[in-house]
Amino acid sequence: MLQGQKSGGTALDELSSASKIESHDNLPQWFVDAQNEARKEFANEPYPTRKDELWRFSSVKNLDGVAAFARPANPGAASLARPAAVDAKPVLEHGFPEPAGRMVFVNDQLVSCELLDDSLNDRGVLFLPLEQALKLRPDLLQAHFMAQPARLGSKKFAALHKASVSAGTVLYLPPGLAVDAPFE
Repeated sequence: MLQGQKSGGTALDELSSASKIESHDNLPQWFVDAQNEARKEFANEPYPTRKDELWRFSSVKNLDGVAAFARPANPGAASLARPAAVDAKPVLEHGFPEPAGRMVFVNDQLVSCELLDDSLNDRGVLFLPLEQALKLRPDLLQAHFMAQPARLGSKKFAALHKASVSAGTVLYLPPGLAVDAPFE
């Protein structure tokens, strides 16, 4: 039996603050509410089984609760903690030759964020890490954040993702604007 299947308690308690964005200061209330609601949904959804069509070829026996999926509450306590200094050069050598913008994440932590074409700022393009976009332009995200239903996987793990998402990229192009160069 998986830890999350114990009667009464949930593995979500282990998730608690470990996977939340570092600080909810200045985050929009709708986002905080969406994550709290997703935590409840995660707790109420059953784990998938091999009888579920989308999971019939997947083994879930090694999923021992959700703590393994969460970032540590104390980043300095884990070996995969926030990198103090990361040489992004090897990663960048495999990227596009002339991108319009680039973000590099290591272990769910933003290492570098660059909008490489300065004219895009003047044309209203936003290329931001999720946490910064939530604070600066929540109006752009509210209607679209996790609005599509999960088609693959299970509702349980979609809820886990929504409850614990803490890193990501937001790219906004004003209507009618096309950018030929790729973003990475």
